Amino acid sequence: MAGEFGDKILRIAKAKRSKLILALDVAGENGPETLRQFMERLDDLIVGIKIGIPFLLMTPPKSLEPILRERRQDFVFIADAKLADVAHVNALTSEILFNSGFDAVITHGFIGREGGLIGAKEVATKLGKGILVLVSMSHKASERIIDKALDDIIDEALLVDPDGIVAPATRPSIVTEIRRRIPEGMPIISPGVGAQGAPFGSAIRAGADYEIAGRALYASQDPVTAARIGVEEQRKAVPS
Repeated sequence: MAGEFGDKILRIAKAKRSKLILALDVAGENGPETLRQFMERLDDLIVGIKIGIPFLLMTPPKSLEPILRERRQDFVFIADAKLADVAHVNALTSEILFNSGFDAVITHGFIGREGGLIGAKEVATKLGKGILVLVSMSHKASERIIDKALDDIIDEALLVDPDGIVAPATRPSIVTEIRRRIPEGMPIISPGVGAQGAPFGSAIRAGADYEIAGRALYASQDPVTAARIGVEEQRKAVPS
């Protein structure tokens, strides 16, 4: 059931024997150069790059377009916009990001399908792009607030046939439950690996397809070694 995004990330993951995505949640004045440097250093180790809101605020998506299109065969590019608005705003934001070269956007699932998620989904379908629906977060307060509605959020997410589900590596039981509930072939992408406490490979063991690491890589004195260790742990976690 994988769409274009699912097919692309799977192809890259198989070629690199990696399930690791870099989260660039940094704010800097030279975003394009920062992005280019990490792509060059981690080229063989990461399947994609998730670019966060701080980076996007400092670096307009249009200025990233030449780089994203140049390296579109080598990585998936995910805009971590965490969309949580009404449908027409979600649609407009998604269109800007997709037209700048991003393969997928992340949207909150708690906004629901009708008048919410459907905006991003319709634009993604029209442009051959993907939406990744976030159903639970990796921080502590998610347990008290978002997770109380987890079943309903998953149900709403599935109504738009997303290209992936975002679920926290910090709570593997949630990853396992989501894997049980969603269709076979729909990828789970799990943030929270490294600095937030989840070991590399732990979300894979729980049922995730890809893991996201940010500070454990970009804040490391040796990002290449850190990424290599992470990928090795992931390979141990994949059933033979």
